[in-house]
Parts: sequence; C-alpha cells; structure tokens
Amino acid sequence: MPYRGPSELSVALLRNEVDVVINAYGGLRSQIGAKQIRALAITSASRDPDLPDVPTMQEAGVPDFVVISWNALYGPKDMPVAAVDVLGRAATEILEEPDVKARFKEIGFDARPMATEPLDHRMRSEIERWARVIAEGGLEKQ
Repeated sequence: MPYRGPSELSVALLRNEVDVVINAYGGLRSQIGAKQIRALAITSASRDPDLPDVPTMQEAGVPDFVVISWNALYGPKDMPVAAVDVLGRAATEILEEPDVKARFKEIGFDARPMATEPLDHRMRSEIERWARVIAEGGLEKQ
C-alpha cells in the first residue's frame, strides 16, 4: 500500500496496519527514539553511529543487501558547463557549512557533495541495478 510519506508510514506502523517499513531513518527517528517502534536493520553497508546496536541487513542475514537513498541537483541537458560549475561550487559550499551539515544529520541524512562525473556514474549504475531487479523480479510498470 503506498503512503504519502514518513508520517503516514509511522502512523500505519503504530496502528499495526503494516508489519514492516523500509524508510529513511530521519522519517522515523522520533518514534525510534521514543521506543514506539523498533529499528530492525540498517540498509547501508555499515552501522549507523546513531543506532550502534542495529545491525546492517547483511549482518541480519540478507547478503548483498545495501540500499541507500540519495538526492542530487539536476538542470536542463543543455545547461552551459559554466553554469553547472557555478551551481556545483555553490551547492558544495552550502553543504559544507557546519549548521547545514548539522541540520541534515538531525533529520537523518549525511550530506556529501559529489562532482558531476561521479554523480553521473552513480546515477547510471543505480538505473542499471534497479532495472535488473525489476527484470529479475518480473515486475511491470503500473
């Protein structure tokens, strides 16, 4: 069942409408901290320092299960390289400001600036990965 966001997910979990939720930690952080819900595993490759007792999916017995969410800034395909460079530098400067880093951490995200080429590689590898999962799972677009 699709939910509109972490608030609806946490309510559904608290009401026992769903048994398990996979969501970014930030969206469920307050309920985990209040011990209203229990974190069972982390989907990243290593444990989260904020949840040191919560195993990774691999440690929990699901091999090769590493999934992390990420976000990026995008512009039109014909955006001038100079504009891309200016925006990239500005975004990097902003993301490296201590108060911005702290705010991201507070909501469960680790802000890491990435240059255009590594980002392009990451995006393409993610597309390939999930296309394979969709094909192997026999899933269809709805």
